[in-house]
Amino acid sequence: MISQVVVSVVCTVLNPQGCDGRGSTPVPAGWEAGSALQCAFAPNAPGFLLFTPAHREVVPRPGYRLGEAQVRMQWIVRFRCTGLSFLPVVPYEVRAYGYVLDVAEQACSG
Repeated sequence: MISQVVVSVVCTVLNPQGCDGRGSTPVPAGWEAGSALQCAFAPNAPGFLLFTPAHREVVPRPGYRLGEAQVRMQWIVRFRCTGLSFLPVVPYEVRAYGYVLDVAEQACSG
């Protein structure tokens, strides 16, 4: 118990800002297409599109520490074949699919 307190105090004195050498890097927003539906008039149309919003992901970065994180929702759009030549594919479902964390970084002072 006493050794844990001593270690905690020493760490706080040596590293007062809690600088753990982790920062963040931007990741652009993007769409990921699923496998092809194989519709008669649009054989290469995707079965779904997954949208991932722009966010910042954690990476090793000396001189930085992690800041606050926010949740960014991912969205999925699912498609189906219609059988019509003038409109071969239509979206039939749009919903939240998951999330990514947008993690800010803070420069360590000193």
